Amino acid sequence: MSKSLIRYNQLQQAKSIIEASINNDDIEAALDEYGFGLDRLIEGKILLEETEKVHYLIIDEKILNKELIVSLKKLQEHINERFLVHFEQACVVLANHKEAVVSMKLQEERRESFVSWLEQVKAFYLNALLNSDILSLLQSEGINQQEIEELILLINTFEDTYDESLQKKGAVIKAHRRIRFLFKKLNEWVDELKMMAKIAFKTSPRVLREYDLV
Repeated sequence: MSKSLIRYNQLQQAKSIIEASINNDDIEAALDEYGFGLDRLIEGKILLEETEKVHYLIIDEKILNKELIVSLKKLQEHINERFLVHFEQACVVLANHKEAVVSMKLQEERRESFVSWLEQVKAFYLNALLNSDILSLLQSEGINQQEIEELILLINTFEDTYDESLQKKGAVIKAHRRIRFLFKKLNEWVDELKMMAKIAFKTSPRVLREYDLV
């Protein structure tokens, strides 16, 4: 897989978590408290979609001209200035989202959106297990395949036992312990997402050389 295509896949992953946030009332509310409202998420999604178009031109159409180079540079500068710093702040908020979830005691009406978010996390790692490039990238950051498989199993277990846990006090305590462990792993995932976002959006001579744009 080419470096350009790997970066394109990283953009897709970043867009997925943004879409998950937009569709998740809990996360959206938590982000909004930190000044990262729905409008900012939508703006970020639009920026990512525009970036995807540029990558499509580079990867599939192989359109390499001065106009495209200028457009790419301007777009990446815009992303860096208007979105990346806020996206990193959002990752911090997501990492701290466990307090909001636990304080709400995972109310039944919020379960669907929360589980939907976990499905996004699980999908990300399932994709990593099937994609040697992403798996290598994760492993280079100290996240090995066994940890990924354990996280997926943990999410599956959480989903399977959630309803039953709510009905038993002792099981609720056990479930909360699982949640704390789960979020410890999710925090690692958030750090990985931040790193991938930086790679995807970074403007540097090295990146431009990888695209054969200089």
